[in-house]
Amino acid sequence: MRRMTEPTQPAASWWKQTYEAFSALRKDYHWPTELVTVSLVVLTLLAALDVYIGSTLAQQAGLAEGHWAVRLEKTLTSDPFRMLLTLLIALFVGIVIKRQQTRGKIGGADDYSIGRALAYGYFKNFLVGALLAVQARGGTLHVFRPASVRDLQDFEQHIWPALQNGRQTRVVEAVDATASGSKPLKRRVIVIEGFDASGLMYFDFPTTLFTVADYFAVWNQWLIERERPPIAEDALPGYHQKQIDDFFNELDKLVHSDFGLNAVKEFGLSSNDLRQLFKDRLREISLPQLRELVERSSSLTP
Repeated sequence: MRRMTEPTQPAASWWKQTYEAFSALRKDYHWPTELVTVSLVVLTLLAALDVYIGSTLAQQAGLAEGHWAVRLEKTLTSDPFRMLLTLLIALFVGIVIKRQQTRGKIGGADDYSIGRALAYGYFKNFLVGALLAVQARGGTLHVFRPASVRDLQDFEQHIWPALQNGRQTRVVEAVDATASGSKPLKRRVIVIEGFDASGLMYFDFPTTLFTVADYFAVWNQWLIERERPPIAEDALPGYHQKQIDDFFNELDKLVHSDFGLNAVKEFGLSSNDLRQLFKDRLREISLPQLRELVERSSSLTP
């Protein structure tokens, strides 16, 4: 499965992102916290100023410690200045974390996204089992991969209704398709008949991707209820796209990792078995290919 390398986050300047993060961070503060923070900053500044004034008086008295280099050194190494520096670092760390959160990184984590979570569930609970079931029948599973949010919308509104016309969904069952396990392996896979002269095609599309838009709608509502700035309407497609790309990138990682292998250990596969299964039995199909499929099957349907 190919990796996506192009950036998918909504474009915004560094200053704009930082300002939005600072505004969102301020909304997390209530007045007691704000009062304590402001008081601490003011007292720290006054203490640092006191150190500087003391050095200035020493200079006026003609003492050695009044030299400008000594005054600067005493000010920068004083306890009040170190406290002020600590407060500034804490502020910058808070802004960085808030930037990550407002850009769609849940909990401030760069490597986590709802797309990855959805991919894990799809991989563990459906895809590997479906590939084994299709393999037992000597077939190949075609999985729709939308290149964009628009592709996903077009598929839902136009392509999928056209594919259902005159087609049927079956339960593909394979017995003893795995090296271990006592239950027959069953997966419901869409079978498209008569799409060309060769007969039928096993097909699936990750319906879980349709929940991405709902996820961000609920997230925006949560932000609004807490008087925080929601994601702008024109920025939402970028967030949706990020989750779609994360979904398929995570599938690729699961195929090639011990974490993914452990998720489907019930099937008794080795790491080589898992990689070979995806290489031999999975084909990604794009929206243009699906359009061609619809046109071809329509011409072959009596």
